[in-house]
Amino acid sequence: MLASRDDLKSPKDLDGKKFGGVGTPGERAIISQVIKNAGGKGDFKLITLRSSYIEALKQGSIDFALPYMAWEGLEAKRAGKPVKYFKYTDYGFPDAYAVIVVSNPAWLKSHDALAHKFVGALQKGYEFAVAHPEDAAQSLIKLNPSAFQDKDFVVESQRLLSPDYRDAQGKVGPQTVAQWAGLSGFLFKKGLLSGPDGKPLKTEPNWSDYFTNDYLTKN
Repeated sequence: MLASRDDLKSPKDLDGKKFGGVGTPGERAIISQVIKNAGGKGDFKLITLRSSYIEALKQGSIDFALPYMAWEGLEAKRAGKPVKYFKYTDYGFPDAYAVIVVSNPAWLKSHDALAHKFVGALQKGYEFAVAHPEDAAQSLIKLNPSAFQDKDFVVESQRLLSPDYRDAQGKVGPQTVAQWAGLSGFLFKKGLLSGPDGKPLKTEPNWSDYFTNDYLTKN
């Protein structure tokens, strides 16, 4: 939401307001629950966006959205329309992993050494970005010279992102059952997780089956 919206001091103030998003069931359920946790009813109006979040906010066609703060939030700030945000976790909603690497057991079993090398290299890349955000951004630009028109923007974005690459213990990469069970368990209880047949799951999965830390380099 725009930082100038003094009427929006808590998620409960989003009741009855216009939300700009893609309209997925999970998106709706999460926002509604955060509003309820803050003392609201959890009711809001969904506006399916056909433009960027920032443009819609500037035009007043929506009141709030879910932009990536290190990109669209930064974009809004540089355009003279800074935005503010509420953290889900400040209102009792579980945090979730934003980036995961997906493979399958059969491939991992037959490519064990390659998987270790790949994950190790990826882990080192993130650790480098934590320690040297500016250099990491320049490497990204160098490898994708035609992708970014504003190089300073990329560097500033990386400075915002890098601190979040480590967990509470200062590690890059480790996942926990508790973190998986938070959001995933919520979606299951809301009947929003389906099986191969397309029907809602009746039994909550064992979330430890969905990830492994075995390929990470131990520091």
